[in-house]
Amino acid sequence: MEDFDRAAQRKMGDTTRSVHLAYHMFLSTRDMARLGMMGTTAMPPMPPMQEPLFGREQVMQGGFAVFILLVPIVLAYTRRIWKRTGRVQSANAEDSERLLRMEQAIESIAVEVERIGEGQRFTTKLLAERQPEAAARIGVVPRREPGTITPH
Repeated sequence: MEDFDRAAQRKMGDTTRSVHLAYHMFLSTRDMARLGMMGTTAMPPMPPMQEPLFGREQVMQGGFAVFILLVPIVLAYTRRIWKRTGRVQSANAEDSERLLRMEQAIESIAVEVERIGEGQRFTTKLLAERQPEAAARIGVVPRREPGTITPH
């Protein structure tokens, strides 16, 4: 593209008909001929195919040999994995001192939690019984009668 001039290129068109103007390219005859020659020249012929290193029959025989050799290795590895996962030692709760200690600790925690719950229930009961007396001393009128259930 010897004669191509970037400054000569511009957008043209009717702005009353469209906002998008056309971008025309101005090329010389020599540049257009060169572009035409580039598009019409044929690719050089491919070099002749070389003869393959191994024939189809040899490749098939090699693949079969690799398969025959790998099958015993894969089976041996698979048996090894199966044997390794098959030896699971079951934990005997009667023999394990650690599990017995854990069981005793959990039971003592359960007893303590039950004691805390009983204490909370007792405190709540005492406060509920004292509430009408305390409200009378302060002079507050209860919003509802004791013992009535309000709908939710």
